[in-house]
This record gives sequence, structure tokens and C-alpha cells, in this order.
Amino acid sequence: MAVEIVSVQQEIAASLEQTFDWFYRSENFIASLLVFKSSWRPGDQWQKGAKRDIIMITGWYAK
Repeated sequence: MAVEIVSVQQEIAASLEQTFDWFYRSENFIASLLVFKSSWRPGDQWQKGAKRDIIMITGWYAK
């Protein structure tokens, strides 16, 4: 069975700091066409090591 790798990229006019700040907010992930839901785990949002659940077209991702 052949394996295909798909890469989706887009360049944006933002600094590295602005980009990481944007990704810090899980609610921004929903702006992607590949993401259906993105949210912090209950009670975790403001804690060090907080985790979020992201459900996307490729599956479920916990970060």
C-alpha cells in the first residue's frame, strides 16, 4: 500500500510572536477548514501545562 503525504501551508504576514500568541488561543483553531472543534479541557485553561482537545478532519488531537 502506497503512502501519500499531504502538506497544507499558508504564509501569513505576522511575526513569530504574534503567530504563537494566536495558536495559544485554542478558539482560533476553529478558523481552519480542517478543524471542527477546539476547546480547553475543563478547569485547565489558566494552569501551567493546560491541555486542549482539537477535533479535526484527520482525527482527534490532544495538546
